[in-house]
Amino acid sequence: MPQASCCQRVRVVCGFLGFFALFAIGGCATPAYRYGGGVCTARDAGLKPGERQVERGRPAPVLDTVGWVVGIPSKIIMLDHRVNNHDVSAKTEASVQEYLVSNDLDKVKVRINEYDPAGEWGRLVRNKSVAWPLRYTFGTLSCVGYTIFPGRVFGGDDYNPFTNTIHIYSDVPAMALYECGYAKDYAQKEWKGLYAVAHGLPVVGTWHGTQASADVISYLQENGTSEDIKQGYRTLRPAYAVDASRSLTSVAGATVVLPAVAVGHVIGHCEAASIKEKPLVESAPGTCAAEDRNPACGGR
Repeated sequence: MPQASCCQRVRVVCGFLGFFALFAIGGCATPAYRYGGGVCTARDAGLKPGERQVERGRPAPVLDTVGWVVGIPSKIIMLDHRVNNHDVSAKTEASVQEYLVSNDLDKVKVRINEYDPAGEWGRLVRNKSVAWPLRYTFGTLSCVGYTIFPGRVFGGDDYNPFTNTIHIYSDVPAMALYECGYAKDYAQKEWKGLYAVAHGLPVVGTWHGTQASADVISYLQENGTSEDIKQGYRTLRPAYAVDASRSLTSVAGATVVLPAVAVGHVIGHCEAASIKEKPLVESAPGTCAAEDRNPACGGR
């Protein structure tokens, strides 16, 4: 029996890896980017008068050092020392703000390395886009988890649909945009509570990451530099693999995570290597080229 069970698990793992490879290959060619189409955010938890959409936590060197150490496994898995480093740059913040503005996501709250349980509980109560039975069960559990296991220590970039909040602890623009992609995906759904609950179901939950990853890749292809696109592939493929494998652990076991991430890294680097440098466009007098980095042109 143990041998049969092991063989079955191997088959499930191989099947998932094949599915993931087909998804990634099929996602190479993306359609024209759609900006904020069909958002259903009238009942979302909005911002209070005078409240900033993006807030940062106060500097806490000792606490952030502990968080950096706790985040070492994530750094190894993603092969990036910036993951869960609790030191988010202005560039990553600007990338998030540009994405949210472009997609009309003006009610999404962004907390950069911030711990604010009172604020999150308040947003849970105000987020009427999620029906109260789901908001006060699954939503309550999400806020309890945030309160007891603060990301300021344990890290983990995340979008919470029950409070409509993005939490960022990594200085990786593509990872931050990935969470923004989740927010945009939910903003286009009328039954947000049921869609959020479905994300926790085995296999079904992979769809949410598929949508978010595809949107960000398309966004970067239209708005980013060649290097932005390369970084996007190298980051989003393994990040998606982590999310998808979590959704499948109840079926295939935890053994699926590392093989899936390895496949994600390979595919991401292969796709990045295929990206050609964007040609520099000469600007007419008084205008700015798409990739101009001159501060006068609003360059990043």
